[in-house]
Amino acid sequence: MPLSASSLPPPPPTPLVPSAEDAKKIQEDVKTSRARLQAFVNEAPKVTYSFDSSPTERVSFCCRAPGAGPPGSGASGTGEGVADAVTGQQTCVRLGLNQREMFESMQSLGFFCQVPSNPHLTHLECRRI
Repeated sequence: MPLSASSLPPPPPTPLVPSAEDAKKIQEDVKTSRARLQAFVNEAPKVTYSFDSSPTERVSFCCRAPGAGPPGSGASGTGEGVADAVTGQQTCVRLGLNQREMFESMQSLGFFCQVPSNPHLTHLECRRI
């Protein structure tokens, strides 16, 4: 008798809760990313920031306008995912935060974040209040 899809056992369920080891690593990554975000924002605290991130994946890009950092820095000092402000590009940092974590982090740093008025744009813009 040939096997059919209905005669095969169901696949094991995917765990919804990470293991204790994975949860600890996630917490450490979030803590490190929040510290990097705070250092990045402290370089130019009065400018507008924008971020785009996934609601589920822990990858965010936080950017500020060209030339809005300390003279000659053009970066957060990490070298990871950072554009050079001297060339007129935005200065950005790549962080290991999902959308909710990024929003909470910006709020905890004293920023008000909202979607831009253009309905075709999906990033959030944040201004210090």
